[in-house]
Amino acid sequence: MHYNPANDPAVTGGIQEAYGFKRGDKVEYTNDHGAKFAPHTVIGFVKDPPKTSYEYTRMVYIDIDCPWFPVDPASLRKL
Repeated sequence: MHYNPANDPAVTGGIQEAYGFKRGDKVEYTNDHGAKFAPHTVIGFVKDPPKTSYEYTRMVYIDIDCPWFPVDPASLRKL
């Protein structure tokens, strides 16, 4: 079974809003190569963001093919 952050109390009980997003918001996601995908739904937030340089800003979980991998809020736009 795949990890689903929407069912993880550590995630859903942690940060509830980040950069103006909240659980349930419909968003457009732009990946690192500039491709846009929509609509997606915000399903949770990283409780304690990692301190590595690559993943430091990735703190929003959305319903994509790999929902266990958070995305940067700067790559999201509310619909």
